[in-house]
Amino acid sequence: MPEVVLIDPKTIFLLYFWGNFFTCILIISYSFSYSTTDNRKTLMWFGLGKLLLTIAWILIILRNIINDFVSINVANSMIFVPVVMKP
Repeated sequence: MPEVVLIDPKTIFLLYFWGNFFTCILIISYSFSYSTTDNRKTLMWFGLGKLLLTIAWILIILRNIINDFVSINVANSMIFVPVVMKP
């Protein structure tokens, strides 16, 4: 029977951070290198949304280290803002 690997929440948030960070770098570098003028604006908005998510995951990782208002309210707001943003 396989063993269950227990992962703490900070490790999961760290994985979210690195995933969003590398996706942000990939999208922004692609928009500078290969995109046309028509889709560059959309790619930059998407890349900036991913950058905002990366900052939000950093704030969530820093819970119990920084102020609770910033680490809970501001970070959760930053996570939901890119969902409703329209370019």
